[in-house]
Amino acid sequence: MKYKALVSILFTAILAGCGSTQTAQESEPQLPQTNIPDWVFNPFSEKGLAVASCVEYSENFNIDRNQAEMQARIQLMQSLDSKVSVLEKSYQKINKGDAGNQSAGSFEQIAKTIADGKLQMAVTEKTTIVDIAGKPQMCVLMSMPTKAMSEMFDGILDQTDAPISPDDKAAMYKEFMAQKAEKALESQTITQ
Repeated sequence: MKYKALVSILFTAILAGCGSTQTAQESEPQLPQTNIPDWVFNPFSEKGLAVASCVEYSENFNIDRNQAEMQARIQLMQSLDSKVSVLEKSYQKINKGDAGNQSAGSFEQIAKTIADGKLQMAVTEKTTIVDIAGKPQMCVLMSMPTKAMSEMFDGILDQTDAPISPDDKAAMYKEFMAQKAEKALESQTITQ
């Protein structure tokens, strides 16, 4: 009888010890393990305008990369559209008194056609698979070279009807390349 009591006390002590160890481990907060590069959250490229895009990884690398690249191109196009919108407003301010002025619709159409052509110059700089919220994601960093942006700007203005002074052109270029267009896109996205 003493033997059974001793075994049951010993067994209970072992179970209590295991239980308390498990509870201690569960009560400690587990920090998420991340391997997310900075460029995923803050896309930046020395080469020009940059965007990052991530899609859920389905273990088919090529399909997932192509999908992430497609989304990145859409983001670049949205960014270029906002830059063109800012450029159009600047153009209208400069030429608002001219009778032979180009309509806003044709300016926008010319700009979109040129931007679509230049979008083909976008390059994928980085590709990686990261864990975001416990799920693998395929992420890409895509950029539009500054040279392509400059060519796009020149192409748009070359197609306009009204002459633009060198000073106005320089101011428009600075505004076109500035973050003001990015902020316009962000505010437009927030209000939608």
